Formats: sequence, C-alpha cells, structure tokens
Amino acid sequence: MKEQAIDARVIGSTVKIEICRKVEVKYRRSDKDSYSEIYARALEDSVRDVELTEHDYEEIAAEVSKNRAKRAAKRAAAHTKK
Repeated sequence: MKEQAIDARVIGSTVKIEICRKVEVKYRRSDKDSYSEIYARALEDSVRDVELTEHDYEEIAAEVSKNRAKRAAKRAAAHTKK
C-alpha cells in the first residue's frame, strides 16, 4: 500500500468546470499529465513570489510532525493486525 507523503496535504474543492478547463489548458504539458500534476503546477505558479515567514515554517513543521505521528500510528495498527 502506498503511503501519503508526510509533507503533503490532500485537498478537495468544488470549482466551476470552466475554471478547471482553463487550468488544464494552461498547465497541461503532456497528454500523460495527471490532474494532480496539472493542478499542483497551477498552484505552484500562483505562489511563485510569495515569501513565507518563520511562523509559517513553524506551522509547516508542526503539520509534518503531526502527519509523521499519524503514519506511525497507522503502521503500528497494521502491524498488530497481522
């Protein structure tokens, strides 16, 4: 089973189809690109000039730490089921 990256967040949102199509037209580089790649590329482009503060990095580190703990708990639970 593939584990989610601990430094990533799953997001979901309802977006108008027209906006989705525009994003897909602008950010698709290959017919093989997944929607995840396309939308990640669009998000990365939209924040290219944004600078994070020390507080922002602390918040990121806290979320990564929380995700690491969740992963460890999930692994432990899977191990005890065997």
